[in-house]
Amino acid sequence: MRVLGHPRPLVGDRGSAAVLTLVLLASVTSGSVIWMTRELSSTVAARTLAMEVAHQSARLGAQQLDEGALRVNGEVRVDPRAAETAVVAEVESARQSLNADDPFTMVLVGFAVDGARVTTEVEVRGAGAPVTVRGRAWALAEGDR
Repeated sequence: MRVLGHPRPLVGDRGSAAVLTLVLLASVTSGSVIWMTRELSSTVAARTLAMEVAHQSARLGAQQLDEGALRVNGEVRVDPRAAETAVVAEVESARQSLNADDPFTMVLVGFAVDGARVTTEVEVRGAGAPVTVRGRAWALAEGDR
């Protein structure tokens, strides 16, 4: 028996391909959003860690003044050897403080002293692409602010 307005009764798999397509599309989309959120979160965490360590190590390096130059002619200059020792020790300390379950590894990729300026580059590797951040600090005399 036919109902008016329905030329044919609904039988078989009619429309199931459309439903399957919609379900698969929703699954893939939500999976992609979840993956991108985790990836972005990991990248932000790596960049934050690299910035903290790069800037802190540069500050510690800039505190290593060349006392001889300061006493002789009052010139504010960083002692390159003492600065390098302080920077390497700070980066190593930060690397050692990472938890075993942290997905990150850290390495000092650059260090330079130019008079009163110390520049460091720290790279953090982990989930996602490696992140490299540069930190700079200057040693200033009391009235140079």
